[in-house]
Amino acid sequence: MSNQVLALTTTAGGINNYRIFNAANHLIGAPNYDVFSPLSYQREIQEDKSIAERFLEESVKTKISVGALILAYLANEQGPYDTIWTNDFQENSVIYALHQQEKHGTTLIADVDDHFETVPAGNVAADSWISTRPKRIYRELLESADRPTASTPFLADLYGAALCPNFVEPDKWGGEVSPNRQPGGKWADDIVILCAAGAGRGADFLGIEWALRKAIELPNVKIAFVGWVPDWAETYPVGKKVAFCKWTDLALYPQMMAWAKPDIMISPMEHHDFNLAKSNLKWLEAGMLGACFVGEKWGEYERTVEHGRTGVLCDGPDQWKEVLPEICMNRDLREAIARRGADAVNRDWTWPAVKDAWTKGVLGDEHSGNRIIRGPDEQFESATAG
Repeated sequence: MSNQVLALTTTAGGINNYRIFNAANHLIGAPNYDVFSPLSYQREIQEDKSIAERFLEESVKTKISVGALILAYLANEQGPYDTIWTNDFQENSVIYALHQQEKHGTTLIADVDDHFETVPAGNVAADSWISTRPKRIYRELLESADRPTASTPFLADLYGAALCPNFVEPDKWGGEVSPNRQPGGKWADDIVILCAAGAGRGADFLGIEWALRKAIELPNVKIAFVGWVPDWAETYPVGKKVAFCKWTDLALYPQMMAWAKPDIMISPMEHHDFNLAKSNLKWLEAGMLGACFVGEKWGEYERTVEHGRTGVLCDGPDQWKEVLPEICMNRDLREAIARRGADAVNRDWTWPAVKDAWTKGVLGDEHSGNRIIRGPDEQFESATAG
């Protein structure tokens, strides 16, 4: 089959933000071994999931990444891919992708979504990233790719990559609603703060521990943790003051976030280069959830969030201790900010708003009509279809 496109990711963000999968015939998520197609929902999920699980044991034995084993298997079964679109920078997967590029003329698109070379030593993911993504391999993939892409201007400038901005799909989050909470879904007087992050963001949240402790002592304030949970949070009564969801199927991520029915969504950041590369995804998710966004005055948040109108930005832990309780106590303010934030996200950060940038970024101006770039609401079809 011509124009076979494979997309491979190693990050949760790559899947739940629906970023690199819009053009793929075959969709693989690793190391979570789940796949999700925003185009046709459950298409090929059981087949692909069984492929990933089949290679997990072999990966443990051989120390070859699951991604590389999957790439080899699919190329053998399906024939060479015309395009491999990947953000799997593990050494074995990179070597295989480069081999396919050299042997079969496969177009290689490398999507970089982190500044791996500056991961802080205290980050729990640091050892894993450093051991599985040697700098020479990381650089080799980016330099050899036919088209490197990135989701933020910082990363695009740093690596000479094409900018393919983040976007969200309102229908995956329950429709274009502002706010997105329904009456009766929680106790009327509850004020819910949503903290959604992986373990790699733990240091950012530990920096505002005392702001969260101050807020949680207010009447009716609860904190919902999705993903990483700090030890101190587990000392509070579950249900009354805290709620936890430490893991969820990636395809159900939007529903899980909506389950919390947050009034406030937060995203603190330490001020260092690694976080300059982080995207504004949590602000986009807040817009889909109808929540007031409170984030750090740093990186993409400082560039895209209008302080006091579409979100609230704090400059360091001391400001968080003052601002977060104030937002909790001022319903009119947080709901007004939530509405304006949702309007901005729906207007500027959905597929129609970013389609031109994606087409230009991946294919260049001369290919603006090529069907390899398809929106989430469009039917899956061959890139050569007339």
